[in-house]
Amino acid sequence: VSVNQDVYWRADGTSFPARIVSRPMVRDGKLVGGVAVFSDISQHLMDEKVKTRLGRILEESDNEIYIFNALTFKFIQVNQGAMTNLGYDDDEIHQLTAYGIKPEFTRESFAEAVAPLIRREIRLLTLEANHQRKNGTTYPVEVRLQLFDSETPPVFVAIITDITERRQNEESLRRSQQNLANAQRIARIGSWEWDIRTGDLFWTDEIFQMFGYEPNAFKATYEAFLEAIHPADRDAVTSGVNAALENK
Repeated sequence: VSVNQDVYWRADGTSFPARIVSRPMVRDGKLVGGVAVFSDISQHLMDEKVKTRLGRILEESDNEIYIFNALTFKFIQVNQGAMTNLGYDDDEIHQLTAYGIKPEFTRESFAEAVAPLIRREIRLLTLEANHQRKNGTTYPVEVRLQLFDSETPPVFVAIITDITERRQNEESLRRSQQNLANAQRIARIGSWEWDIRTGDLFWTDEIFQMFGYEPNAFKATYEAFLEAIHPADRDAVTSGVNAALENK
């Protein structure tokens, strides 16, 4: 049996790739003919091209992408982004496990975390963890994990995003909010924000205390704000708010 691949031409002048499987016909030890089967493989080649392109994109992605055994949690395939971020070469990283690079996890706690995927309670698991580099340093990551149990063996696919910058921004915002709260407490001033569309009102701790309430003692609303104002002053406050809205 001979298998070949070539390009052939149609009557209208267009071409198509084909795979030819041929077999000689032998009778009484003599070659008397042959059988050839032609298959148009245009779609097959297109599918392969798409798969190759997708594989190249995933391999070159800055996100860390891991495929690991769903039973042992040992890495089967990882992309270049993962090796670059962790500092391991290809041989080294294939000796590691998904929980082994997450210092806050043991095998048991990691198995417990992914159990909802195995029980098919969810299709996608998202969690935050830390990844530990070869040099011992760590960085925060967001993990998006899916199980593919139709594979043999079943595998998990994990897409990892480094969230160091996001964590830094969150910490910076937290410090700014804390500094504002401290400044308002010292100066005995408060502030509030009102979302007109939803009616939600945000009071700082000082506003609650000015009106004689413990911070976050109740859900702040515009109506609650008006209730806290002396009845003789409510019309003036309402008029001022309405004028501000009209002249925004």
